[in-house]
Amino acid sequence: MLADSMAELLAMADTIGVDRKWFQPQSHPHFDICKSKRALAVKAGAIEVDRLTLVDVKRRYRKKWFADLDERARLAEFSNLREKESL
Repeated sequence: MLADSMAELLAMADTIGVDRKWFQPQSHPHFDICKSKRALAVKAGAIEVDRLTLVDVKRRYRKKWFADLDERARLAEFSNLREKESL
């Protein structure tokens, strides 16, 4: 599961009951979720996408990430918190 912003991604994870320890910051911020959570996400307003749209979402996020210092800080902060929790 991915989103256009960290805030949106974390809000959906909270909405569908995905523990934040499953956050994956590598390559593109996302959560790997099972089919039952995917169904909950769709019910909560998530949009299922094909591969081309997925690439477009990743491209838009990367562009935003490079331009938006606040978004970079949110990702770094959350990634650091997650690393500390796993110790």
